[in-house]
Amino acid sequence: MQISRCVNLDWLECYCLESVENYPHDARYFQSLGYHVVQRDYGTPIYAEMFTIYGNDDHPLIEIRRDPKEWKKPVQQHILDQYSCHIRLVNRACYFEDAAGIMQNFIQEHNFQFSRISRMDVCLDFVKFDYGDDPQKFITRYLNNRYAKINQTKLAIHGKDWWDGRGWNSLKWGNDLSMVTTKLYNKTMELKERSDKPYIRQAWRAAGLVDDDYSLVKYDEKGEPHEQTIWRVEFSVKSGRKNWFVVEDESEGKRKYRSIKHTLDMYHTRPQLLDVFMSLAEHYFHFKKVEYLDERNTLTSNTLSAVKRDYNHTLVEDDRKRRRKSLCADKILFRTDCKNVFYKVRNIASEKKPLSSEARLLNMLYRYREESYNPEQYKAATAIIEDLERMQRLSTMTGETDKTEIALMRLLIARRIKGTGNSLTTDLDEIRALIQMNQDIFD
Repeated sequence: MQISRCVNLDWLECYCLESVENYPHDARYFQSLGYHVVQRDYGTPIYAEMFTIYGNDDHPLIEIRRDPKEWKKPVQQHILDQYSCHIRLVNRACYFEDAAGIMQNFIQEHNFQFSRISRMDVCLDFVKFDYGDDPQKFITRYLNNRYAKINQTKLAIHGKDWWDGRGWNSLKWGNDLSMVTTKLYNKTMELKERSDKPYIRQAWRAAGLVDDDYSLVKYDEKGEPHEQTIWRVEFSVKSGRKNWFVVEDESEGKRKYRSIKHTLDMYHTRPQLLDVFMSLAEHYFHFKKVEYLDERNTLTSNTLSAVKRDYNHTLVEDDRKRRRKSLCADKILFRTDCKNVFYKVRNIASEKKPLSSEARLLNMLYRYREESYNPEQYKAATAIIEDLERMQRLSTMTGETDKTEIALMRLLIARRIKGTGNSLTTDLDEIRALIQMNQDIFD
């Protein structure tokens, strides 16, 4: 069975460092290169400057936030690097073919140093689930305890309350501070009631969900028009991790894992986006059928089923004992045989992670240093803080490659302090060559 897939990015934002040689990458820098730039009169709580760069079609393309405000204050414990910035692809551009490639080319063209993807939203739009389940009925059954969700226990619900019943149009699982949040919602309703986005309706027509992107009509085999209601499942990934996707190979009955860097290379094509979406769905959009240890007789079961089908009623809490989740059958909503690669999410951050002993010690040292008026005590606290921070950085390294790169960068700093007689560009080129050589060895 061929299934139309409308998979897209809905948000793409990267944390980068500006090039030291071309600093600053402010609005005037891009204007000098011939870009149409619109700068906001005010920045953000974190950054002093925010502006939008327009593309060749004279539509917004890239948004940049830069110049950390904390560097304008007196001496303190800085969290961000002086050259920190966030680069975001505007929503319209996220629906372009190879949106990730547009972002990657922009970063490379202007010599930004890519650090990580700070937020990525990937979504799938559809009329019904792959096996025919109606999303509206699925939500009602889920809220009536027909199904139970695995993972992400925090739930937020939005809907409407009428005199003759209630209707739910949006469910969200997960904490806003957690690495991944999941949403199921009526996208057609959102476009009508909040803000219409013609490029999304055009994406629906291109994927075959509708035949007319204005009326959202789909014609059946007899030529009869039917207005479509489009639903969306969306995963918002906010992660500071550089390696959090893992490929699982189960060929020949064995499982093999290898780390994949969470970079823009993962999102260049629609098949790549679909692989990532389905992998997230298997973990975060995983439901079980609620089953009980003592099943009722046929008459009672049929009566309960009739009530459950009633859209305007909510069941009274069932007093029967449920089976363990692991023993209940899965509720399959998406077909995953369309995937080219299987990804498994590993090391998921908990929603409330307690501070480590090292982090608590650092916080105490920061406070002690701020309240210290003795120069010697201030100097001693700073030395301890710097040593603890160095140990923390080394402990987060994933392998010998990262440690070697740190050593090479230290070599560059030592050269600049001693004065080798070479230009900064020459030294940087040599260090880059050494790093590349080191990566080739370990790859």
